[in-house]
Amino acid sequence: MMRGRSAMERLLWLFALANLLLACLRLALLVAVPPADGQRMSTDLYERHEEVRLLAGGHYPRADILRAEGVGSTANTVYPPNAFPWLWLLSPFESFRLNQLWHGAWSLAALGVVLGYAFAVGAAFSGAAAVACLAAVLSMPAVFATFRAGQYGLILLALMLGSTLLLSRGRACQAGFLMGIALFKPTYAATMSVVFLRERRYAGLAVAGLVVAASLAGVCLWSGHGPLALVAATYPVGGMRFTGQGYSLVSLLAATGIPPQFASLLCAGAGLTGLFAALRFLDAPRDPLAVLALAGLAARISFYHRGYDDVLLIFLALACLRRWIAAPCWPSAAVALATLVSLQLPGRWLHPAPPGLVLTLFATWIGAAVFVVAEGSGKSMAPQPC
Repeated sequence: MMRGRSAMERLLWLFALANLLLACLRLALLVAVPPADGQRMSTDLYERHEEVRLLAGGHYPRADILRAEGVGSTANTVYPPNAFPWLWLLSPFESFRLNQLWHGAWSLAALGVVLGYAFAVGAAFSGAAAVACLAAVLSMPAVFATFRAGQYGLILLALMLGSTLLLSRGRACQAGFLMGIALFKPTYAATMSVVFLRERRYAGLAVAGLVVAASLAGVCLWSGHGPLALVAATYPVGGMRFTGQGYSLVSLLAATGIPPQFASLLCAGAGLTGLFAALRFLDAPRDPLAVLALAGLAARISFYHRGYDDVLLIFLALACLRRWIAAPCWPSAAVALATLVSLQLPGRWLHPAPPGLVLTLFATWIGAAVFVVAEGSGKSMAPQPC
């Protein structure tokens, strides 16, 4: 047994070294290689920067509203109205360059939080396991794609992590406050509402609702439009055609001819229902990592997403890696390896993503989630034979 654990430790150090080298390579590419097709760095952040500047001038950044107000702009936000107080905090400067630096600082801090949690997951076993878990997260291409695109994925992950940890410690109201902030991008955080419902933490849900309502009210007062008008303008009947892009269950259904808006609602309902059912198999007290793994998976496949949103699967990868470290055998190794490899695919393979590849990825992730729940529910995470 000691020889087996010693060999496992050496394997974990090699795994960590390989992933750290891969992370260094990806960092060098991020710094040295310009964005493809002549696009600017932080394209998504630039769009949010322009939208926030319009709202700062009293103009809500939706095309119909801007045309009615005689404002010449191509802005047409896809974010919900309650997002803008938080988007302003993440893009508070008139200078886009300053906002790039500001976003980078927030994203680095959020990455530090996520890496710290990954390190703690592994540290329960050994130093080698701690470094291996940290390195596995750091090497994922979605992490670097988040910085390149100027996305908020890492910031949202940190909020979801904080909310889940607070909830597991019985601090539902504080957890609800963080979830309410994270709902500025509901395609990430909407699944957290199911976690609160499953735990019957209604006070936390109420706090989250108050945060969303207060954010929406502030935007309404500032822009001079009512809440129903803003929601109707942002999500018009027959709109949301952009959700048919990317790769998720929504894009697969949209490819069959189903209207993207209907496909979005159908997939969201199915994902939230499936998550509620899956959470029933986790023994109390809830394992925060398993909860985050399931919530992240449900969000990733049930809502519109692109490759950089694979950061949602960081917790699933960590849960698989933890299971392999706790019970090093062929099934746990195979599941961990398949999940980690699926999250290392180059972005050019995924834009556009062939339906066969998308289905293979989804099957891999769902299989990993089933394994985590089946193998981890009610079992000790201490090192054990398979």
